Amino acid sequence: MTRLRHILLVLAVCIAPAAAAEETATVLVGDSPVLVVRTMLAGRTAAERADLAQRVLAETLVDPQCDPAGFVVTEQEPGLLHIGLCGRTVIGVANADADAEGLEPVVLADRWTGQLREAWTTEKTELLSRKLIERAILGVLYPLLFLSLAVLLRLLIKRIQGWVEGLGRKRGLRIGPVLLTAGEGERGLFSRAVGVAGWACYLLLAYVFLIAFFDRFPRTTRWAGELLALLRNLGARVGSTLSELVPRLLAALFLLVVARVTLRSIGDMFRQVRTNKLRLEPLLTPETAGPAELTARILVIGIFVFLAGLLVPGEAGIALLTAFALAGLAMALGSRPLVEDFLSGLVVLYGRPFKTGQTLRIGETEGVVDHKGFLHLRLIQNDGQVVLVPNRRTALEDLRIVDAARALRAEVVLRPICEECVPDGVFRHAAAEAGLRRDDGRIELREVRAGALVYRIVWPLTAQAREAEVRDAFFRSLFERGHGLGVEILSARESTELS
Repeated sequence: MTRLRHILLVLAVCIAPAAAAEETATVLVGDSPVLVVRTMLAGRTAAERADLAQRVLAETLVDPQCDPAGFVVTEQEPGLLHIGLCGRTVIGVANADADAEGLEPVVLADRWTGQLREAWTTEKTELLSRKLIERAILGVLYPLLFLSLAVLLRLLIKRIQGWVEGLGRKRGLRIGPVLLTAGEGERGLFSRAVGVAGWACYLLLAYVFLIAFFDRFPRTTRWAGELLALLRNLGARVGSTLSELVPRLLAALFLLVVARVTLRSIGDMFRQVRTNKLRLEPLLTPETAGPAELTARILVIGIFVFLAGLLVPGEAGIALLTAFALAGLAMALGSRPLVEDFLSGLVVLYGRPFKTGQTLRIGETEGVVDHKGFLHLRLIQNDGQVVLVPNRRTALEDLRIVDAARALRAEVVLRPICEECVPDGVFRHAAAEAGLRRDDGRIELREVRAGALVYRIVWPLTAQAREAEVRDAFFRSLFERGHGLGVEILSARESTELS
């Protein structure tokens, strides 16, 4: 029996060091071992106690408010001492720990506190040094990065603006006689839009740089968080708003582009009508092209403004449409005489009951027609005074053509030099040099003789024209310019025949 006890005692002595070794755990601060935990406490193994202590030490290392003075030893329970740091318990010291080290609990607690403070202070100093170096490097790199991004952004914006400035200068879309290109207005609009977008990118870049700069310093980290939260909230609001408005914005942009193209097409078409490059008679003549272009532009702008009003969301759109309706009603009620003048002007311009240069008597007013507009006629009386007569008077009052024979009438005999030569150009050129309107005359081929053509021409005189001077200038131009324009003038004389 005694021998059995000795054997068990020897086994216990041999096993005990192994069990103790299994329970040993080392507390590290950074990569440096500081103290060894050998016993269990409050149901935690030595490894769990060491792991908990390491986590507390690591968290307090990055706390800018925590310093080495925060290490304290307190007795919260009888026989149990606590080593705390900045209000948090690092590790407890029990009697079992003191027995394992062969020291008193208070002495062991003081020893562990000194070891922890020394290692923690060293690690804290190294960590602060690394952060200072990192901040110094980033303090130089952040401005350089910001400036580099700003320069790249500026180059990109310049490249886009250069592309926009060259848009459509050499290319275009031809529709019949009309060439559609991007004009100065469109290019300027797109260039300004690119510039505004560029400034928005600059502001966003500066804002992000400010957030990153504040985030590098402990005392301004809170400001960086507030700025970032503000940016996120603003981005969320802008995103939600754009998701609702993008279809409407795209539609508005489409309407704007279509309106610009339409207005440019209208301008090109009427410009070609005024220069006789495009003939749309009797619908449009050079005389009616100006007023008709103004009317077409007003109608196009009104239609596109109304369509744009339909795209305004919510109550604002309803209010805008109501304003359009009220404005239209007010204009319709308040401008009835203008509407009457306008409709009568359409009859005068396109019905052409009389021509410029003829003498009219409208009621008691008499004068030579100098200009036909959409709202009024301009008459020049015998004494030289200019009278504006509303067009509605042409429909409501008695209108008579007093002098229907005030015109240059001539008979011209000519011989074409080539088969392709057309005499019409000779007569119109002579009329223009005589001070008459190129397209007001009537040219008739009356007879074909052996090797010669006989033309009868009638050209209305303007209000200021003197018949003798106009006749002499017309005939002189015929004989001087005829050969250069492809015809040989054989004879030209004034005709008294009325037709």
